[in-house]
Amino acid sequence: MDNQALIEMAKQIAMQQAEIDRLRSMLDVPKKSKKQKEDETKQRRLSLVTKLYRQQLDKAMIKYADRIEKLNKEKKQLGLPLFDTKAILEELLEPFK
Repeated sequence: MDNQALIEMAKQIAMQQAEIDRLRSMLDVPKKSKKQKEDETKQRRLSLVTKLYRQQLDKAMIKYADRIEKLNKEKKQLGLPLFDTKAILEELLEPFK
């Protein structure tokens, strides 16, 4: 191929690309609103914090299992509600909701 043919091909490619760009700009692309984005961010943050707290709580439950068991026995004898990990986790996560 000579230079003239290459120049013609480059012009055709440029025109086709310009037409593609023009048609693409005409398409109606749905955009996320800021509110959705903030909600998604908030949900991701809550999930991450929940995961971290749950890991810490699991470690504490393993580390202090004997103490928790002893306290639950004493609470049961006194008629008090037993140690509830879900309630503690919910209380910790309340500020993030």
